[in-house]
Amino acid sequence: GPGEQGLFARALAGRELTGVKAEFLHGSLDRPWQPDACPHVPSDELVGLRNRYVYSASEAYEHIYLNPAFYTWQCLRGAERGLADTDRCHCYRLA
Repeated sequence: GPGEQGLFARALAGRELTGVKAEFLHGSLDRPWQPDACPHVPSDELVGLRNRYVYSASEAYEHIYLNPAFYTWQCLRGAERGLADTDRCHCYRLA
């Protein structure tokens, strides 16, 4: 869209390589929240995984987890077929 920069332009400008941003808030269900007892910790368990995700009868994607911070995706079937990109990811192990 307007104002977006490509990967090369972002790298030359010393900016983050992706516009993907996320904020994670931890909580609890059925018991009082205790900040020091959060079992959800960052994980690198997906690194190296190549997985196919079928989101619907008409949409399928492949994800390859490159490192703890980035994954590459490609659309195998659907409206974005043939498109691919590398984006930021955040992986947490849920207890």
